[in-house]
Parts: sequence; C-alpha cells; structure tokens
Amino acid sequence: MKREFRFCSKLLAPALLLLLLQAQTCDRGDTYLLSVELEVDGQDLIQNFNVNNRTGYYAVMTTAATATLTVQTRMADSTATYQWIVGGTSIEAGQIGLGGGSVLLNVPPGPSQLYIGVRAVEGNVHGYWVDVLGPIDRNIASVVLAGQQTQPVAGATFDIQFYRNTAYGCGLSGNYTFMVVNPANGDAADQAPLWVYLHGGGVGYYNDLGVYVAVKNQTEDTYNHEETFTDLFDDQVVRHILDNANQPIDSTLKRRIEEGYRVLVVSMCDHDVYSGLGTPYPNNPDPDASVDGLPATMAAIEYTVANYPTTHVFAHGTSAGSIGVWALASSYASEDNPLTGVVADSWIATPRLLTTAPAFSGEPGYPFGSDFDVQGLTDKIGFFANLDIPAYPEAQLADRDFRDVPVLFIAGNNDPFCGGNQAPLAEAVAEGLSNCNWFHDGLRQRIDAQVDSPHELHVLNGFGHVPTNGEGPVNDTDAIAALSDGLADDNINTRVRVAATLFRTLRDVGCLWQIVTTNALS
Repeated sequence: MKREFRFCSKLLAPALLLLLLQAQTCDRGDTYLLSVELEVDGQDLIQNFNVNNRTGYYAVMTTAATATLTVQTRMADSTATYQWIVGGTSIEAGQIGLGGGSVLLNVPPGPSQLYIGVRAVEGNVHGYWVDVLGPIDRNIASVVLAGQQTQPVAGATFDIQFYRNTAYGCGLSGNYTFMVVNPANGDAADQAPLWVYLHGGGVGYYNDLGVYVAVKNQTEDTYNHEETFTDLFDDQVVRHILDNANQPIDSTLKRRIEEGYRVLVVSMCDHDVYSGLGTPYPNNPDPDASVDGLPATMAAIEYTVANYPTTHVFAHGTSAGSIGVWALASSYASEDNPLTGVVADSWIATPRLLTTAPAFSGEPGYPFGSDFDVQGLTDKIGFFANLDIPAYPEAQLADRDFRDVPVLFIAGNNDPFCGGNQAPLAEAVAEGLSNCNWFHDGLRQRIDAQVDSPHELHVLNGFGHVPTNGEGPVNDTDAIAALSDGLADDNINTRVRVAATLFRTLRDVGCLWQIVTTNALS
C-alpha cells in the first residue's frame, strides 16, 4: 500500500519543508538513528526500535499530554529534527540537536504522525515515521435516556434502557445510540459482569466521486443513520438468541444472558467498524461530518459502567465488530485500564487483506465488489485500518508483546470474507493452507511465538461467517475448556483464567466474577 501524506506548506519553514522533500529523494548516506525513545513516565513507548530496521515506521498509543523524544544519530555531526503532523498539516516542528538529543513534546489528541529527520553534513536526509494515537477524547455528558421498555423473551423478562449520545452524529442522520439489557428477570440495580456486543454490518466509504462503496448490496443508507430501539433489540439481540420459530439458539450471546450478564449493544452508524477516531468523514455529502465509532463506543461503555453496578467488562465483536473490539482492547490497554477479555469473531485487520482483496474483489460470492479499494477504508477510518501502521493484532503481538487483555480470535474456514468460497490463492497453496487459514496465519504465527500467550486463534472447519452467532463447537472449544482446570486456584494468572472461560457456561465453574480480581472500568 502506498503511504501518502499531504503537507500544508504554508505552515512549514522553508528549510524544514526542503528537509522533508529531501527525505524522499536523496541518498541516505550516514543519516540513520542509533536509538530513538518516546518516553512517558519513564516508559519508552517505542518498544520495537531496531537500528537495522530503516523503513522507519512505528506505532504507539498513549494518553499522556506530553512525551520526551530522545534520539541519537549514527554520525555525531548529523542533525536531528522533528515534526508533528495532524491531518496532513504540520502543527509543531523543531530541531533536536547535532548528534541527537532530547526534547519535550506536546502529544496531540487522536491520531497524528511524528516525523524524525536525520540530515548529514553533505545534505543527505533520511526520515523515520512514528504513528501516534494520542488521548481519545470521548463525551458521556451528552448521553440522554431515549427510551425504556420491559420485554418478555423466551420465558424471561428483560428491563431495557435505550440511550442516545448527542455528542456524536451518524454518517448521514441522527446520533449514536446504545442499549443496556439488564440481567434476565433483573433490573438496573443488579450487580453483574458486562458483555459489550459490537454487532456486524460490513463497512463502507465514499470514493473521490462521492459514490458509496460498501459490502455486498449495501448502500449509504444501510449504516449511516441512527439505529433505533428495534434495530438494536430485535435485530441484534433477539435475532441472535432465537431462531425464526422462536426457539433458543445456543449462541454465545444466549449463553451470556443465561449466565446473568448485563448486555450492552452499541450502534455503528458511521459504517466504520467502530474504529473511527473523530476525524473528518472523507467525501461525505456533509462537509462537517466526522467518523466517531471508537470514541462513541468508549463513551457508551463508560456511561454504562458509571451508572450500573459492574464487575468485569468483556467485549464481543462479530464481523465489523470483530475489528472494533481490537480497537477497544488496544485503546483501553494503552490507558492502563484493560478490558477483562475480548472475543473477535470473523474479521481482523491484517496485511494479508492486501492480497485477498485484489484477488477476489468482484468475484461472485466475495463480499466486496470490483470497485472496492482498501485505500478508501484507510482514508476514512485511519489508524486502525491503515495497514502501513503496525497497530493491527499480529504487529502488536510482535512489536510490543501485547498481552494486556486476552483475545480469542474466531473464524470459519468457509467464510467469504477471507476467501473461503473462492479459488485457492497461490500463496495459500504454496503453504499447504486453505484461503482462510492463510489469511489468519500471520496472526497464528505471532500467537504461537509469544511465550505463554493469553491469546488463541480458532479457524473452524465447516463454518462460515460469525460462528459465535450460532450453535456449534465455538461455544465449547476443547482447548479453551482444558485451560479451566484449577480455575479457583488464585495463583493462576487472572487473565489466563478469564480467557479460559470465555466460552464455558459459568454455572460449571461457579460465579467467575466472585473469585477473581475485579477489572471493571472506572
């Protein structure tokens, strides 16, 4: 994928603008860094710097307002400089010093890029990019109660509150909404673990011609409008616990409800896989529109935890929500406030999408049409969709040994989204894998390489898209059930125990939230 940045030259000093241009055109010479640190509270956020890695792309997340940048150039007479880039515009620039040095920097909120330039005496320039996700601003003060109902379903009664957050507008009309479904036959006063459900719904973007490009037969009106009470309860809760004959489906969501969880269902009305960061919505008919999926989702969680007695917070995402729960997991972990556990079912951000999408787009049965372009999603969503930025799961496992929250990755081997219904890819054939196993194999390798990894990946044979919404072995994965031996042993790592029970009926092991340390958000 081509990495492209647009600079506003009016805001750049001529010498620094020349430096940036030279970085892309001049010979490198002795223009490398021996070391680089971006330090917050004594911790270096760039944990994966390698002096031999001269492509110069790194990714960090922080909630700090300031950070100290320290670099050392390879040659003592080389000059180091820096630039903060937000939305393609330089907001701060300066010199670090001859041979390197340290400088205290202000960290912008949201996504930005930190450029570190190294200029040799003879004028050769080389640059390093650090993609930074700064503090994610979210607003819970604008949440209002928009409806409340008591609904009977499958012999149980559910007390439900429906909320609207007026701080976040949808892609075309209305606001972000969310729904709190209290424990069966209970109410808002009941203490319970929280199961955050991010439903599926594909993804879409406006291209440069203003045409909306989306999954299958979706249009701009599919997921760019406010989701109603009925949209969330009937279409996202009832549909996944009862079949068309109103008989129970032994799904993941149904089991959590049986086990006494409180369920939070969040809307996705920017069609952005819950990962937008409040940045402008490219090519939207409304020039003031923004893409707000992640802050709106975090606001929904924090409002719920603040107003309902909560012990643990799990996140479960299906399809589009599968990418969304990774954005949640890594963002809360960067704030040192990790979720208890995450289930990511049937979609991940991976560089292997850059192989599968061009190979299959437009083919019968593949969800994306011939006009689909990964770059369109990158331009719209940003940080968590940009595969040049190593923020996706397999990169974070490798680069920063991510283990803050256990993640159970689920996929079906027949899933059209990973080419499970397409002709075998040459790359997959070369490795003796199916298309879907190859699509996920980069992640599998990272999990296998992580010592005592708290994460698991299961690509299930005979299953298609979002297995957790149906019945089957995904709810009784043997490898996960085996980990639950000795569950009550306090010496076992809490997060490993939590991961081990994500898909087990808690009645078999007692009330988990009473025997482990509470990790509720606050």
